[in-house]
Amino acid sequence: MSDDATWKLGSATNVVGLHLPTFHLAFILVALPVTIALIAENTGHVKAVAEMTGQPLDAEMGRAITADGLGSMIATGVGAGPTTTYAENIGVMAATRVYSTAAYVVAALVAIGFGFSPKFGAIISATPGGVLGGITVVLYGMIGLLGAKIWKENGVDFGNPVNLVPVAAGIIIGIGDVSLKFTDDFTLAGIALGTIVTVAVYHLAHALAPAHLKASAQDPAGGTNLVLDALGMYRDSDDQSDPLRRSGH
Repeated sequence: MSDDATWKLGSATNVVGLHLPTFHLAFILVALPVTIALIAENTGHVKAVAEMTGQPLDAEMGRAITADGLGSMIATGVGAGPTTTYAENIGVMAATRVYSTAAYVVAALVAIGFGFSPKFGAIISATPGGVLGGITVVLYGMIGLLGAKIWKENGVDFGNPVNLVPVAAGIIIGIGDVSLKFTDDFTLAGIALGTIVTVAVYHLAHALAPAHLKASAQDPAGGTNLVLDALGMYRDSDDQSDPLRRSGH
């Protein structure tokens, strides 16, 4: 068995080859959490692109998830793993502000072309981990901040525990890669577990919460208010005899 750097056309030692697909329940259970994570990731990416471009893309959400699912089916059918829209690509869009579909089609075609060159793959694999790590830290950070910006601009009230508790739990589970083992063959972890916990806890909290918390969770205008009522703070006077004005307040 060889690695990409020693791949040769027609060699019997090549890792890559053709074979019929086989199906095992254990492997299906392993892939199921990945599918859940990809749906959540794809949804977040579409929301992020909509935020960056200022275009409403909710109507395209179903098509995006369907295309992602078909792409994953094709990829796994030829021995690769499930595919996604990848946060790195969204981060590049945020950094460069290039949103042209044509640019990313060309980039995809070039990437596919390089995919047929194991030698190029070996070069990429030789990139120091610190370089790739630094790039991904920035790109993933951009995606996270775009998500926070979406929450802010939609008036999500995190002073309300109905909103706060599910999101807090989901973020920590996803970032911390918390895992929940059901059997030796089936474990939920990371984004998949975080997504399920966020959705489930939100609906549970919404069902158990008092009526006023339910209302404010659904209506951003009914959220937590900050009342500033210090003595004289709303005073608008040009009268220099005003003691507050003379003292500089």
